[in-house]
Amino acid sequence: MNDTEYLQKLVQVARLYYEENMTQQAISKKLGTTRQSISKMLSEARERSIVEIKINDVETNLSKAAQKIKEIFPIQNVTIVPGHFNDDALARKMLAQRAALYFDDLCREGLHKIGISWGRSVYSFVEQCSESSLLQRADIFPLVGASSQAAAYFMINEMVRMLSEKTGGTAHFINLPLGPLSPEDYELFTRTQAYAEILDQWQEIDLAVIGIGAIGNLKHRSYYPGESELLAEDCANIIGDICTHYFDLQGRITETIGAASMIRIPFENLAKVKRVLALVNGNEKIDAVTGALKLGIVTDIIIDEALAEGISSLFLRRRV
Repeated sequence: MNDTEYLQKLVQVARLYYEENMTQQAISKKLGTTRQSISKMLSEARERSIVEIKINDVETNLSKAAQKIKEIFPIQNVTIVPGHFNDDALARKMLAQRAALYFDDLCREGLHKIGISWGRSVYSFVEQCSESSLLQRADIFPLVGASSQAAAYFMINEMVRMLSEKTGGTAHFINLPLGPLSPEDYELFTRTQAYAEILDQWQEIDLAVIGIGAIGNLKHRSYYPGESELLAEDCANIIGDICTHYFDLQGRITETIGAASMIRIPFENLAKVKRVLALVNGNEKIDAVTGALKLGIVTDIIIDEALAEGISSLFLRRRV
């Protein structure tokens, strides 16, 4: 048997063993040789690089993906929840469970002035939080005004109450509407004592837990009646929002006519918060997360594996 024929034999043995899952004993019978010969040939196939054994370490791969995102965007920490989920609710729950643990770790750093926004991801996070002695002296604030929408994940005061009840912190509510308001009403509300108090509280926040909204997903969510129509008329470049601060893909804030008359934490206050934790899942939010991270205010983000892959692919395609 010449060398070419021997190499072909090594390939044949390797295919039978690694691809067809045959035992060495079965291969030896099939080829009319001994099991010891088959074992030796398999070893030689590896030595000659005919066979390369690769171990997929999920945690290592996710760590590398997180590091890549940190290299692309100005962000301190990226956590990727492993797994690809067909069920969006399950994906949110898995992300929320990880976020609740991460939240505890942040609180151990002495962050006790906590602001939360609304949305499905933040609501799921609140549901997953548990009682913690770390937060018994914490103050919990809403970052946006009260919405007129009926969904539980838009009821910001109720979310604040739930989180304070679960963690033992002190709830602070907002008794002002989100808007958008008429110029006259906006001026009226922002002159009230209630607004002055919440504005002072927003300046004290050292940890904000937020979601990132995707404008392309407006059919599934609306912060206020007529939002999609107003945005369509106002600015076609808007791709996402944080606390109703709208931005484009390049991370530029675009103050819409409607958003300018809304009651929520001012962007300059949010930008000064020591730690801003964003919770996001879903491939439909790739562009929104990209723009949000370019804003430079998010310090920590927890995303699912599919979204992380989508962001990396977007970077490779567009060099964003």
